[in-house]
Amino acid sequence: MIAGEDVRLELAENVPVKAVESYTIVGQSVPRTDLLAKATGELVYVHDVRVPACSTAAWFVRPMPASMPCFCRHQPDRGR
Repeated sequence: MIAGEDVRLELAENVPVKAVESYTIVGQSVPRTDLLAKATGELVYVHDVRVPACSTAAWFVRPMPASMPCFCRHQPDRGR
């Protein structure tokens, strides 16, 4: 649904199938150039990025059946 309207796309049935011999990427080994940085802790993950004045929040569900969920808000880092 886009802008409140259903979108239907017609699929063409007479599309030629690509020959297996013409594939250049599928099935090829790719060198892992990031492994050294991951193993040494140098790689920066998206979770490590700090945006100035950005608040974050998390929704925690406690493991007890009758317990209430908890909302936790993290204030932005000030001066860090």
